[in-house]
Amino acid sequence: MTGKPLDVTQTTLLKGVGILAIVAHNFQYLVSDLPGVNEFVFEKENFDRFLSGLTLLSFPRLFLAFFGHYGVQLFIFLSAYGLTLSFQKRVPSYGPFVLARLQRLYPAFVLAIVAWALWKGVPRGPMGPVDQVIEHGPSVLLKLTLFSNLVRGEQLSLVGPWWFLPFIFQFYLLFPLLFRLPTRGLAVVGTLGLALTFALNETVLPGGFVLATPLGHLPEFCVGIWWAKHPGARVPGALTVVALLTFVAGNLEAHAWYLSHLCVLTLGLASWPFVSRVLVPVQKPLLVIGGLSMQLFLVNGFMRSPLFEWARVDGTELAAGAWGLTSFALCFYAAMLLRWLEGKLPLHAATKDESTQTGVPPP
Repeated sequence: MTGKPLDVTQTTLLKGVGILAIVAHNFQYLVSDLPGVNEFVFEKENFDRFLSGLTLLSFPRLFLAFFGHYGVQLFIFLSAYGLTLSFQKRVPSYGPFVLARLQRLYPAFVLAIVAWALWKGVPRGPMGPVDQVIEHGPSVLLKLTLFSNLVRGEQLSLVGPWWFLPFIFQFYLLFPLLFRLPTRGLAVVGTLGLALTFALNETVLPGGFVLATPLGHLPEFCVGIWWAKHPGARVPGALTVVALLTFVAGNLEAHAWYLSHLCVLTLGLASWPFVSRVLVPVQKPLLVIGGLSMQLFLVNGFMRSPLFEWARVDGTELAAGAWGLTSFALCFYAAMLLRWLEGKLPLHAATKDESTQTGVPPP
């Protein structure tokens, strides 16, 4: 028995689910009193404090705050999946492929930096946006190179979630090489990536540095490529159980935690046929949100301020939810504006045949 391939509607729905989880995590984590989440590093105490803070009322907020970052795994998978589908009939030429990816990514990122300067700088006066850029000039320039995640101290600078932009561009640099690998080669690369992530994170590069680079997520990339090359693939029931047990263990023990990102992706793929049916009543808004996922990702990291601060001052679950929804509404309209502006820029050169499938959606 096989499953159904993911069509454009399904991938856009997945983007909608993924970006909602990410936006909710980015906001509610700052509202919560959690000292940390096990996203880039593992600390057993983080999960212990998450459990100790759970109540019936706090569960939605704390659950999203602690686990919502796993929405990133969907976008890693979808980036590899969509690009592989786009090039099934022809191997991409390296130079033109990378240039096209850069032309798709750069306009949105530049506009997001302008929006960040305005959002942070306007309250400081007419010259506030200029002062904002000057004050953070080195980090801004480094961000524009799309290699800031490879510099210690700069991975989460300016706007924390922006670590993903250089990360995904660096995956684009690797994709034409990974694309050519057979199934066995993908398995070897994914396994080596996992082993190197463990070795480096435990020794010479501690502190989560590796998890903000493509090396730390090679298994998810390889699964995305393999899944696209095997239409109708499904996750076996036994593997689903193993992934669930491993994910639970990954919240309790450091060695198992290194498998948690891959386990979440496995569980997501296994449950998607059921989840997609449950989401039918809200499919239309989810498709709209999924179509704006790139822009939402770019603006939510700085537009959550000062709303999350107001939610913290109030301190109630109602305030956390209300200010979170307000923040999302602001981000949604800003994302629509950002997408409209992208279409006006000369650098905007996304190819239509690829635009509907890639994990980082075009404007």
